[in-house]
Amino acid sequence: MRIFELLSFIEDYELIYLQSKNKTEYKYQVYKGQNISAVEKNIPGLSKDYKGEGWFYLVGGEGKKQRLQKLYPFLIALEKDSAIGIDGIQYDAALLDKFTSSKIFYLATLLWENFAREDEGLLADFFYNYEKSLGEKKSGKLSWENLRTTTYEIARQNIGDSSKKYNPALYLDRRETRNIFDDFLASDKSCLVITGKSGVGKTNFVMATVDAYQEEENICTLAYNGARLPAENTLSELFGKELENRIELPPRKSDVWEMLSAIAGINDKQVIVFIDAINENPNATIVLQKIDFLVGSNPYPWLKFVITSRPESWRVMNRKLKLAEHKYYWRQGEDEMGVELKEFSQIDPISLTMSIDKFSRDEASIAYNKYQAVFGLKTEYENLTIEVRHALQDPLVLRLIAVIYKDMSVPSTLQINQIYASFIDALISSGMLSRKDIHFINREIVSRMADKFTNTLSEDEIITEKGLYEAVFNTDILTPGEKVNQSFENLVNTEILAPIPLTGTISISFKYERFYDYFLGDYFYQKYRNSSDKHKNYQLLAETIQSHPFLWGAVKNALIMEIENGQDELIFQLACQSNQMSRELAMATLRKCLKSYAGANLRSISLIIAT
Repeated sequence: MRIFELLSFIEDYELIYLQSKNKTEYKYQVYKGQNISAVEKNIPGLSKDYKGEGWFYLVGGEGKKQRLQKLYPFLIALEKDSAIGIDGIQYDAALLDKFTSSKIFYLATLLWENFAREDEGLLADFFYNYEKSLGEKKSGKLSWENLRTTTYEIARQNIGDSSKKYNPALYLDRRETRNIFDDFLASDKSCLVITGKSGVGKTNFVMATVDAYQEEENICTLAYNGARLPAENTLSELFGKELENRIELPPRKSDVWEMLSAIAGINDKQVIVFIDAINENPNATIVLQKIDFLVGSNPYPWLKFVITSRPESWRVMNRKLKLAEHKYYWRQGEDEMGVELKEFSQIDPISLTMSIDKFSRDEASIAYNKYQAVFGLKTEYENLTIEVRHALQDPLVLRLIAVIYKDMSVPSTLQINQIYASFIDALISSGMLSRKDIHFINREIVSRMADKFTNTLSEDEIITEKGLYEAVFNTDILTPGEKVNQSFENLVNTEILAPIPLTGTISISFKYERFYDYFLGDYFYQKYRNSSDKHKNYQLLAETIQSHPFLWGAVKNALIMEIENGQDELIFQLACQSNQMSRELAMATLRKCLKSYAGANLRSISLIIAT
C-alpha cells in the first residue's frame, strides 16, 4: 500500500510519447490505461528540453503551469515490432530493468521481453542522469582537512569488503614491517611494495594503517582495491573523478596531483595511496604499468604509493615490465634494492619489495592467545603439538583453526595439509554451509572461472547469465523456506566468497585467494586426473600463468594433488621444460611437498636436483 501512495502523484500526469515537431506544434501519442490517442499541439514547457523524437515524458498541469518530467533514458521506445499487432501502437515502451557499465537492460512492457542496449550515447545519457539523481552534496571547497575527510570516505568505499574481515582485537602489528614502513615514509622514495601469501596480513596492515593515521593531522590516506581497478583508466583519472563528485574543486590543472600541490602547507604533509591486492586484478600487468608510470613521474615528495601483492604473482606480472626502480624503496644499508634477495638480482621486481612473512614463534604465541580469547579455544599454546605450533605461524591457518575448533580443544591428530578441506567440513557440520552450497560454487562459479582463466566473474557475465543472476540476487522464498540465492548468501556469510560491492561495478570473487587456490586447484585436478594428455594440459596452464598470474596457487595445488596420487613423473616432465614458468612451478610444488606432505615419492625431486 505504501508503494501505491508514493506513486499516487502520477494521476496528475499524462504519459506522452513524442513523435515529431514542426514550427509551432508537437505531434505525440498519449498513453492512458490501454488507450493510445494521437495529439498535435504546442507544449510550452517542452521546448527548452526537446531532444528530438522518440522520448517519453510525464506531462501535468495546463498552460504556463504545465509541468514536464523527462523519463528518458529510464523509459525508452522500442522500435515497431509486427508481433505487437495492436492498432494505434507504433512503439512499445521499454522500462529499465538492470544495468552494467557497458550495457543497459530493458523490459519491453507489451512484448514482455528483455533486451540490451550498448549504444554509447544512451549509456552516457543514462549514467549522467543516474549519477545526477543519486549524487551526493559536495562537502565544500578543497582544503587539507576536507581532503583528509574525503579520502577516508573514498578508502572506506573502495575497500569496504576488506574492513569486514579486519578485527582490531585479533590484529597483531608486525614490528619489523611497521619499522620498514616508517622508514619508507621518511625516505625520498615514492613507492613501497609489500608482498606476502594470501591471508598473511597484507590487507589487515593496510586497514590498520588507514585507521591509525586518522589521528595524524599531517597524513592523508587513500586506498583502492587493486583487484577492481579498471585497466582503461589511470589512478589519477579515477581519483580526480571521485574527488570532483565530493568537493568543489578549482579549475582543473593537468592532473589531480598538481591540483593538490596548491593546498597550503602540503609540502610539510603526506598523502599515502594504498593499492591492495593488485595481483587479483584480471589485467594486473596493464594496471601496474600505469601505476608505475605514475610512480616514476611523481615530482612530489609528499605523495607516496604502497602496493600489496602475492610474491609469485608480483614476479610474473613484472617479468615484461621495466620498473622505475630508482623510485622504489629498499632498506638503508643494503647493496641491492629490496629486503630479500633470493632468486634474482639487479632489476628483479621481487628485490623491490618488503615481504610480510609468517609470524615468528613469539608472535605466533601472542597471536594464538588473542584468538584463544575471542574463539574460546580450550588448548593452551604450550600444549599444542610442534607441527601445529609451526603451522600457526601462518596467520590464515591460525584463523581457520580458530574457526574450526571454536569452543573446543585443538586435537593432537590435526593434519595441517588438509586444513582447507577441514574448514569446509567444519562449516558443513555446523550447518553454516551445506553440500548443496559446495555443489553450487563448483557448478556455477568455479567452473566458469576455470574455463575462462579468471578469478572474477564480471557484471556482464552475471547479468547476461539468467540462471547465475537469479542464484546471486533472487531473494524469493522457495518451498523449504530457503531463498533462491541461499547458497550464495551462505558462501558470503562464511567468507568463502566476497560480498557483492554495494557501489560501483558488481562482480563475484573469492574473499581469500587461498580459497580460490583450493577450489580451482581441485577443479583442475578432477578435470585432468584421467586425461591421456595430462602433461600437455598442465604445460598449457603453466604458460597461461604468464598472462594470468593469479592462477599460480591453483595450478600448484592441482600438482600437489597429483604428487599425492603418485604422479611424480608429471612434475619431473614439467621441471625439464624449456618454459621458465613450468620449471618454477614444478620446483615450487616440490618444495611445498617436502615441507608439508610426508611420504611423497622423492625420486623426481632427486632427479631434478641432479639436473
